[in-house]
Amino acid sequence: MTSNEKNKTVYLLTFQFSNNYGTMLQAYALQKTLLKMGYECILLNFKPKELTNKYRLVSNPFLSLKTNGVKKNIIKFLISIRDFRHNLIRNISFVKFRKKYLNISNKISNVATLEKYSNSYSSIIVGSDQVWNLKLIVKNEEVYFLDFKNKWTNKISYAASIAEPLSSEELFRISKYLNNFSSISIREKSFIPILKSISDRDIFTSVDPTMLICREEYDAISNNKIIKNKYLLVYDMHKSDFLTEIVNRVSEIYNLDIISYSKKNDYKKHIKSFYSEGPSHFLTYFKQADFIITTSYHGTIFALLYAKPFYTLSHPKKGSRMIDLLTDLNLSDRLIFEDNSPFIISNEIDYKTVNNKILKLRENSMQYLKESIK
Repeated sequence: MTSNEKNKTVYLLTFQFSNNYGTMLQAYALQKTLLKMGYECILLNFKPKELTNKYRLVSNPFLSLKTNGVKKNIIKFLISIRDFRHNLIRNISFVKFRKKYLNISNKISNVATLEKYSNSYSSIIVGSDQVWNLKLIVKNEEVYFLDFKNKWTNKISYAASIAEPLSSEELFRISKYLNNFSSISIREKSFIPILKSISDRDIFTSVDPTMLICREEYDAISNNKIIKNKYLLVYDMHKSDFLTEIVNRVSEIYNLDIISYSKKNDYKKHIKSFYSEGPSHFLTYFKQADFIITTSYHGTIFALLYAKPFYTLSHPKKGSRMIDLLTDLNLSDRLIFEDNSPFIISNEIDYKTVNNKILKLRENSMQYLKESIK
């Protein structure tokens, strides 16, 4: 690689192995954005066993014992056997999407391998998604905090998500890593005061990469399938009786059938699950939905990008990212908490104002990227 080629290549470290719609599409969106900026983007193919076990067709009950415990791992193992057929179809869909749309490197096994190839990195970006969630990266902190010694590499974090509250011991560990970076941005605004309390570095917030490109660019990679029914789309990554009650209420008020992520039919007018389908179909379901209810951060983003009436049920542990985003957009009324607080169901959202706010957030994040890479 010549010095000019090196300077025009940006390496990206994220969860590209994940069979998760939001994770896959944020990787695609950041790669797409960097290509539009004139850089070649290569996703580093780091696949830690502790994280990839979740996406195996049959879960390995002996991995992640420290994190999950024996009982939880056995339950996951039995569920993976039960759902083998659905997971096989889903895996194939994600493999096809990666091959078609992502530029992925050869396999990288650990931080030593990362450092070995660091001479070819002019700039390396870690993010987005929960790459700084210490509960997830428990055995791979050195990798996701780019803890290798090559001082010539421009190390950048982009919208790295911490997601969960940090203990004092975890804060201490993070404080040692922050000086590795020339530029730091995170996804959750609520964590900035916490990180500034342990570091004198400038720390910015950036939008999730999925918000860096517009819906027309997603249309280009979506499936053209036409769905005839008017429907409520339920992206229910987390289930609860409260969620079921809200879904059935909205379905009844607006006379909508229900298409959900989950396979379990708890909804009165349920017609299908999209669990086994790939990211291109996922986009189509959002594009054609008449109303959306989601427990997912990325579900919230795609409801916004497609200008749909929606409600988000806040995640009990990782809700800060949803709260921060909807507060920034002055849409806190679209956020529902499972505390039985009264709210009035409405499909009215002023998307002209919302879109202007999204455009401003996008512009600020693009400016951060440009200044960090140059």
